[in-house]
Amino acid sequence: MNLYIFNESTRGAVYGIGTYIHELTASLRHSNMNVCVVNLGSSNHEIQIEETGGITYYSFPAPTSLKQTLVRKKISKLYYKNVVYLLQLYIEDKKELIFHCNFINNDELAVELKKTFDCKLITTIHYFDWCFKLSGNITRFRKLLASECTDVDDSLVKEICELYWKEKAFFESLDHIICLSENTQQILQNDYQINPNKTAVIYNGLTDINLIPDIPTLRKKYHIPDIPIILFAGRIDDIKGLTYALRAFRIVLNTQPHCHFIIAGNGSFETYMKECEDIWMHVTWTGLIDKNRLYDFYSIADVGVMPSFHEQCS
Repeated sequence: MNLYIFNESTRGAVYGIGTYIHELTASLRHSNMNVCVVNLGSSNHEIQIEETGGITYYSFPAPTSLKQTLVRKKISKLYYKNVVYLLQLYIEDKKELIFHCNFINNDELAVELKKTFDCKLITTIHYFDWCFKLSGNITRFRKLLASECTDVDDSLVKEICELYWKEKAFFESLDHIICLSENTQQILQNDYQINPNKTAVIYNGLTDINLIPDIPTLRKKYHIPDIPIILFAGRIDDIKGLTYALRAFRIVLNTQPHCHFIIAGNGSFETYMKECEDIWMHVTWTGLIDKNRLYDFYSIADVGVMPSFHEQCS
């Protein structure tokens, strides 16, 4: 089997999707599959190919004019077409080809792959696009879909319907879909009318390193006193619900004045600084940190919070 896993240079690839692909390749590293990772939108100015730990990595540079939003869709389509053309030159063994997409916007890529190769296409659903527009509100999503889609006066209805039909067409073009939760599988079946035989639930996993951390030593390393630590880890975006976590933390401080809140991740800090007014000394912003350091904070923390409006499986 020749498995090609697609990744993209996006913020999601730095966080959840990047971790997913890292763990997936680690799990398949010692299998009898030929596993390759194709990174799209690289900041490099030329195609790069390297092999690490038995995995081949292809990096394709981003199109130079992608920032021209008026022609973004046209450029994106042409970009995927060129990537597939180049892959055809690089892929020597074309037997038992499986291409694994990880982004909803890979629909044009899927079309080009099917046209060019005798292959199977699969995807893992890490998100639905409409979730970002509606903060994951499935009830509102269904109500909007039930509205008249051609109502030009309601731009939100039109936008959600367009996203829905785009996603539905993408899902129907695939040979198999991996869901990270049973909830996502139910949404595919009930709302997108995807054949249940075409889907499977495979939960996220992490490599078990079996280390027993020395918490006092870790606290000393990071100059953290012996007080309760609350940890948030992830992108600092609206959908992550950090505003409400900070408001809840303010309430906690009324009865537990020595608590400390560590926020690990990057994003729009200014938006959330207002929520820290008068409690600045109880909140630490680390920015984006490497995995080893993040795991240290996981060990140190007494409580982890995940206030997201929507998640697939974290």
